[in-house]
Amino acid sequence: MTVTVNCKQFQLLERFTVIIYNKTSNLDSVNEARRELFSQKNRPMEKIPPTQEALLQHTLRAVYQAGIWATSDQCEQKPPTPEGFGWTLESATKTWRPVWSNLPVASQACSELVKCGCKSATCGGTMLMQEGAVEVHRTMQLPM
Repeated sequence: MTVTVNCKQFQLLERFTVIIYNKTSNLDSVNEARRELFSQKNRPMEKIPPTQEALLQHTLRAVYQAGIWATSDQCEQKPPTPEGFGWTLESATKTWRPVWSNLPVASQACSELVKCGCKSATCGGTMLMQEGAVEVHRTMQLPM
């Protein structure tokens, strides 16, 4: 089975994951739910759903494991390589390690984020990105 973010099964799983974190949500996307729960409901990061990319990698590992279990009654199993199923082969040590996400690390992908102290109606306490000596007002964007 090939799992992608566009396949029906993954979209159902994504909706289920949203409901686990927020029973009253009408959202279908975990990324949208992350944004809503973090920014509007002021939840801490550990109580919001994973990114779509992280959920996909976890799903791929689960599909791989289920495929092995489905053939556990066979004398000689010939499982496919874990590559592409949420695992990657570390060349230096020749060991498999899980892929948690293909997104860049937030600390490397974003400038420093600090809460804005201004009270203007247009800002409303959005996040302030400090880029050197220049301060730029932007709304906070969670990694997708």
